[in-house]
Amino acid sequence: MKTLLTVLFISLLGAGIRTNAQTNSTGEDEGMVVIDHSNDDFKTILGSGQSHGGYISFDLQTGMTQDNQQLLELGGRLGWIMNHGFTFGLAGYGFTGNVKKEVTYADPESSIPTGTTSVYNIGGGYGGLFVEPIVLPKTPVHVSFPIFFGVGGIGYYEPFDSKNDYDTYSFGPVENSVVTVFKPGVDLEFNITRFFRLGISANYRLVNNLELTLDETQGTKLDPAYLNGFNYGFSLKFGWF
Repeated sequence: MKTLLTVLFISLLGAGIRTNAQTNSTGEDEGMVVIDHSNDDFKTILGSGQSHGGYISFDLQTGMTQDNQQLLELGGRLGWIMNHGFTFGLAGYGFTGNVKKEVTYADPESSIPTGTTSVYNIGGGYGGLFVEPIVLPKTPVHVSFPIFFGVGGIGYYEPFDSKNDYDTYSFGPVENSVVTVFKPGVDLEFNITRFFRLGISANYRLVNNLELTLDETQGTKLDPAYLNGFNYGFSLKFGWF
């Protein structure tokens, strides 16, 4: 009897060892929970699971000043696209336009009467950083929301008239002002090809710290909010999206 029990115990023990070995080797036993650690890679912001691209754009925009003078703005962006849906990069723009002000000339020999409205040329440039969330970037038509912040310089140029001649006229800016610029906007974009996008853009240009004196004798200053206003235009983007 003892011999029979001993043989039976050894048989059951051997069967259990074989079953356990098969379960560990196949991982298919319904009574066992097998955890696969093959995909437990260390995750990082710039890891292999992220998609990266970039683009360069050429932007042309136009807008109005506070007294309805037109501004023309030309510039571009250099952006790094992360995971198709977010862009970070650099941007720069230059612009030119006019400003009309009633100015009293101090020169008594000037042929221009007192109180004449003169057209001054105003222009400048600015550069800085931008971020751009992109909504549904893989669809043929989608929107993005570029937000720009930067610094720049703005100056005005005295109008050339009969009181000037080429020997005495200053072709450089009469006065400069250092400004900060904030531009939130929205772009409607079209995926023309895999490497080219066309965008229709609208944004609001907010210029801070603008200080320009148009006429020193009368203390005529340009409105600090003169360049604030909406811009409209288009952009051409070339890159890997």
